[in-house]
Amino acid sequence: MLLRRRSGLNLGGVAFYVKNYYNNFVLANMVSGSSKQEVMNLDQTGENDAPVVLFAYNRPRHLRRVLTALRHQNVRDLIFFVDGARDPSELPKVEACRQLTESVKWANTELHFSDINYGLAGLADCITQVFERHSQAIFLEDDCLPTPGFMKFMRRALDKYSQMKTIFSISAYQPLKVNQLPDPKAALIVSARFNCWGWATWKDRWLEVLPYLTDYQRLFEHLRFVPWIAGDDLPWAARWMASGEMSTSWDVQVAVACLYLRKFHLIASRGLVRNIGLAGDGSHSGRFVGVRNAIFHNKNVVGQLPDDLTWPEQAALDCEYMLRLRGMISRMREWSPRRQYQRIANGLHRRLSPQPKRYLALDLLDEPHSPYERRALLSYITHPFSIPPDDPRSLRHINIWHAHQIVLALNAMGYLVDVIDYRDLGFTPRVNYDLFIGHGGINFASIAKHLPTKTRRVYFATGACWSFHNQEEKKRFEALRSRRSVNLPVDRLIVHSEEEALQLAEGILGIGNEFTRQTYVGYSNVEMIPGTALYDDFPDWYPKDFDLARSNFLFYASRGNVHKGLDLLLEAFANLEQHLWIMAPMEAAFRRLYETELYHRANIHTLGWVQPRSLTYYQLMARCGWCILPSCSEGQSQSVIDAMNQGLIPIVSLAAGVDVEGFGYWIEPVTIENIRSLVIQATSLPVNEIARRSKASRQTAQAVYGEARFVPNFQQALQRLLGSV
Repeated sequence: MLLRRRSGLNLGGVAFYVKNYYNNFVLANMVSGSSKQEVMNLDQTGENDAPVVLFAYNRPRHLRRVLTALRHQNVRDLIFFVDGARDPSELPKVEACRQLTESVKWANTELHFSDINYGLAGLADCITQVFERHSQAIFLEDDCLPTPGFMKFMRRALDKYSQMKTIFSISAYQPLKVNQLPDPKAALIVSARFNCWGWATWKDRWLEVLPYLTDYQRLFEHLRFVPWIAGDDLPWAARWMASGEMSTSWDVQVAVACLYLRKFHLIASRGLVRNIGLAGDGSHSGRFVGVRNAIFHNKNVVGQLPDDLTWPEQAALDCEYMLRLRGMISRMREWSPRRQYQRIANGLHRRLSPQPKRYLALDLLDEPHSPYERRALLSYITHPFSIPPDDPRSLRHINIWHAHQIVLALNAMGYLVDVIDYRDLGFTPRVNYDLFIGHGGINFASIAKHLPTKTRRVYFATGACWSFHNQEEKKRFEALRSRRSVNLPVDRLIVHSEEEALQLAEGILGIGNEFTRQTYVGYSNVEMIPGTALYDDFPDWYPKDFDLARSNFLFYASRGNVHKGLDLLLEAFANLEQHLWIMAPMEAAFRRLYETELYHRANIHTLGWVQPRSLTYYQLMARCGWCILPSCSEGQSQSVIDAMNQGLIPIVSLAAGVDVEGFGYWIEPVTIENIRSLVIQATSLPVNEIARRSKASRQTAQAVYGEARFVPNFQQALQRLLGSV
């Protein structure tokens, strides 16, 4: 007897017609090639308790391949959801998919056909419907082709980790190549990123996440702070969805909700699913997308997991894996057509144009606003405006972010902004500007002299006063000459006098602290605001070994080895057991002078320049307990702020411009003996005290230097400057 019923269902706004093929008495007749005794054995083992749920739409060729692959993997229960056509032209393909599902005779089938197209947004409701009658389930889409070992892997993982409540899902697609995996001998990797290309979960896990999907708009008050640990695309996707700029995507909702709940995902170390829908015929299509997918996807697919792999007993997040995965995601995002076009256009402009690009009437505000009543000219840097805010390159230096934020701050104050490069000598003002903010001594004076007398003039400083800066740098090189009897070329001398610019300015607005402000001797109208620690959640997910970290010190700086005090550190650490890790570019003359210390000391490790937020960057931030910078002049050291945001404890000179009272150390005076003494003192602290200082350092970075503070700090300082004249 074969029961057949057809009814209309509506759950969560998604309506389906159901065809249910099920008969307990003649079950053997529905499993192709299996006897009744074989079906009973499958029931007794419990291996097939999880049904396979297959989502389809208008790709019968893909669906046929997936069904063929599943047919030979002892699938007992198969649930189909076939979405409706978007327009009449798609009906033949949708109907072909329906016919394919109806033709399956080798498993128990449950068919759900929709007359309306709900797209990807409707999948979450379908999943909820499945868990009304099942305690666990395996999910595939019609472009996810399972390899022969897929079902065996899924069944074993669902059974083994069913009681591990921190695990939300099991996934059989592995984005990284085998040689990129931190532990190639593990069968599974614990990830923070949800992957829906062949996955499984349990009813209790799904129901725990479900409320955050239906109330997604209020899940995060500030969606730009969605954790980055699972990839820098998720925060932007979440923000776009919340703003309505992007259609709802169920997998992004699930991914973000799992991050919020600290749920992890077990990913097969060898891919047991091949995505066959990446050639441009799916929801995310396009010729360029197809090329990008061919480069990055399906690079780790096998038929079976090797027998010698180990299955973890505990599920702790593999942060090393997450770093590599984040890197891959960033590289993929850089492959968008828009970004490639912008890079080519900007490169051609730099080669063909003698002057830097100018951005006139710049408005970065997203929300509607009244017409601007004032006009401002900003002479700073222009290349950040060729980089979209969601481009990974926007994180490569803080001045890229600051340039955007200054324009946003001025827009919000009622200014339409023109931006030119501070080295642009060909610009002549042709607008009666109300405000001029200029940086450096190259073009400030020439522009200021062409402005109307009513134009307010503000000097924007990113460093200490130029005369103090040059004076302190010369002292460092003189001290090196007296110690080593060598004359190295100065490395960060300011060659363009800024004196005239400072004299013409009504006020000075800079990034720094009270020490930085005091370097501007003779100028009374000086305002300093804190720099910025851009949001980074990595330390929250990656536990630090403070016993190991206590003996590891990080020198993280840009160019200017003597200026930053690297010579003093090398001479101090040469007679210490503690380890010095050097993340900085190396001048050739300096490298030759200190070749022994740089390359022949077991406790000194030279890495050169390391890109922020790269794999090596995070590895060193996790290894080290301290950042050390005996610089002779800064506005406010961004590298120290970045290190503090990663939980490193600062040991810095006063000239670094960072307040560290209560958790860090000041090197005062800056001598080799003092550096050596502070390193020994820091290393001797108890582990719990190092942990306390590390926590305080990160909290200070977030509270004092949090990115949400920059715009109001800038606006308030500017208003004080303009109001005091």
